[in-house]
Amino acid sequence: MGTETELKLSIDPKAVEQFYQHPLIQSVSDSEKTIQMRGIYYDTPEHQLRQHKTSLRVRLENDSWVQTVKTIKKTESGLHQRGEWETDVPSDSVVFDKLPKSAKKSVFSDPQLWERLQPLFETRFERHTWQLIDADDNHIEICLDQGMVKTVMHSEPISEVELELKAGDPLSLYRIALLLQKTLPLRSENTSKAARGYQLHQTRIPKAERLSLPQFSQNIHIAEAFETSCSHAIAQIQANEAVIKYHNDHDGAKALQQGILKLQATLFLYHDLLAPKFRQKFKHQARKAQRLVERVLKWEQLLRDSKKMTKVAPGQADLLQRLQTAISTQRRQSYIKLRRYLHSVNYSRFLLRVSYWLLQQPIVSHEQGSAQLFATENLAKHYRHVLAMSAGCKQDRHAERLSMNLLIVDSLQPLPRYQRLQKQINSQIHDRARRCQVKQMRRCLDELGIDSNAQVYYFVLGWYAAKI
Repeated sequence: MGTETELKLSIDPKAVEQFYQHPLIQSVSDSEKTIQMRGIYYDTPEHQLRQHKTSLRVRLENDSWVQTVKTIKKTESGLHQRGEWETDVPSDSVVFDKLPKSAKKSVFSDPQLWERLQPLFETRFERHTWQLIDADDNHIEICLDQGMVKTVMHSEPISEVELELKAGDPLSLYRIALLLQKTLPLRSENTSKAARGYQLHQTRIPKAERLSLPQFSQNIHIAEAFETSCSHAIAQIQANEAVIKYHNDHDGAKALQQGILKLQATLFLYHDLLAPKFRQKFKHQARKAQRLVERVLKWEQLLRDSKKMTKVAPGQADLLQRLQTAISTQRRQSYIKLRRYLHSVNYSRFLLRVSYWLLQQPIVSHEQGSAQLFATENLAKHYRHVLAMSAGCKQDRHAERLSMNLLIVDSLQPLPRYQRLQKQINSQIHDRARRCQVKQMRRCLDELGIDSNAQVYYFVLGWYAAKI
């Protein structure tokens, strides 16, 4: 068994010629090779292999068929780490005897599963490869893939750059990606060709994913706890990107917001332990993403509440209907702005930089080293910060981040005393948020251009004031 480590980036087909002319690609042009690829992916109609995080593929590489079994280990910010077994086969049919022994004893141990395997989808693409040996002797294969993934009913273009680590340090993949991204419109791609094929085959609308907090052992080190918390936050962010990119979805936006808050909270909680050069590096992009998601959720909330108002006050239905039309327009535009940002190179570069940064182990030395002791020391301090804050709306977002900090701490130190503190803080934040809502909704109505003397203006503000 080998472990495949690669960084996957999507590229606009219009930028392919620019990619060929990049100085880095030109410097290794002598090693360029072109391969015609055709891959056929097998699974049961219910995707049993995928449920076991396994893929089975037979690929034609020029004139040779190769059977490949892959198992997913980790996917983050475009970095894919997978177990991989490859063997030659005579045709495009899968061969049981060519499977690795470990797979025969686990995933493929049920003979009925093997009998029900069938081709679900295939990929056809042209691959250009270049071999790069950097100054630190890291060997990286650069691949440019252009083609299609298709099922019987659907198809989707493939246009991506893969950086595969043949030997050396995974950090080198991020360095090369960030170098290419300076002048090329490259975006990190978490969805593999196989995953895209499955999406085409099942044709389901992506749903929001809320990941549970990571569980830490009692003796986990601070550095490991920090990296795990950051990685978990990034995983939740990226798990919900596809939802927002696909359609306007409140649950997807809410789950995306939670991931961003978790990342901000982790950086805030461990702020004093971070090397100085890392402390402010990602604050701007994290805040920008948070503001865009908050704007989506603000209009979602107002639209939902206006529908409730119609039910309790049918006499205001005409006024509220016109209001809902204006809110729906703002809601749609806010989703467009968020979607545009999630597709942007700046956002992709932000996530690549965070992952690159985490691999460099940014936590400086700490006297105790124990994440549990660190949590014990810091919980009371953060609680005092929350209590000391004013009731102003601008402070509530900060309070929410602190609350998320304490959720992270709670997974480090799950004692009843800390859980009681968490409940107290959540209750305090909830009370402040309700008082703040009237001010926030007044700003929304002003943004919609509603006359402050209009009947609907007073009705909406009165409805929120009555909830305090």
